[in-house]
Amino acid sequence: MVCFLPLIWGGNVGGPWFHRGMTALADATIEQVGALGALTDSLVEIDRTISMLQAARDGMLAVGARLALQVADEAGHEDFGDLATRAVAAEFGAALRVSDRTVQRRMSEASFLVEQFPRVWQAQGAGRISAAHARVIVDPGAYLENASDRDAYAAQMVTFAEGESPNRTARMARRVAERFLPKPVDDRHKDAREHRRTWVNDLPDGMAEFSVFGPAALVHGAHDSDLDHTTDAAHGGPTTASNLGVLCRRHHVLKHHSPWHVEHLQDGLFAWTSPTGKTHIDRPPPPNTVTFTHDQPPPF
Repeated sequence: MVCFLPLIWGGNVGGPWFHRGMTALADATIEQVGALGALTDSLVEIDRTISMLQAARDGMLAVGARLALQVADEAGHEDFGDLATRAVAAEFGAALRVSDRTVQRRMSEASFLVEQFPRVWQAQGAGRISAAHARVIVDPGAYLENASDRDAYAAQMVTFAEGESPNRTARMARRVAERFLPKPVDDRHKDAREHRRTWVNDLPDGMAEFSVFGPAALVHGAHDSDLDHTTDAAHGGPTTASNLGVLCRRHHVLKHHSPWHVEHLQDGLFAWTSPTGKTHIDRPPPPNTVTFTHDQPPPF
């Protein structure tokens, strides 16, 4: 039997459009909650199948690229297979109704994944991770020249990705890849700081977008998050580390205005229980402990 855990009420966290007492799904029937659970399970299985099929497609594209190079090598082509690869891409593109340039780029990306990161490709093919996970693992690892380093990196990241979103996996992948890169992060950060800049893009309807490229500590420091009482202060919740957590505004609203329930566990873990009774353990990644010193202040 599915039970809605009691909600903890506080201020109007969601803004003026959230009225006191308004909660998403709080009035759903048992049948509706059961339907939601079934839909969720089906969606997970469909998404897993799509990821497996995408991995199979990458395998075929990689075989096509290898076939083109094999033909060029056996015929002694002087262009190292460029024209043969174009011809194969055109064949695939015409059949798929996709630009041959697009197909050739996909062939290149698929070959890199299959040949340089076989462990990642196999994990996607088994439905353990998605194509989005595979991309964010491969991108930082592309700079690892040693095959054993790539495999060790991939093994660690696949295990991590199986329980996390692509966004969190991307952040962790960058940190893990740092350990295998030959050039120290301090040196690379110093070089990257030379490219600090700000720019403005004009948008429709009299709007504009302001962007900043700079040291991560400064940019992230400008991003505002909510400090949330797991048990609302209005209901006796203490303002202590064991009862506080940093939530983005979206999840802060979800906690207070829907049947989702949050329990603060030890070691910074949070247990989120959905309206269908499924519990998901949120494991925030460890903070980046790399510290940079600035001999000069940034120009913005």
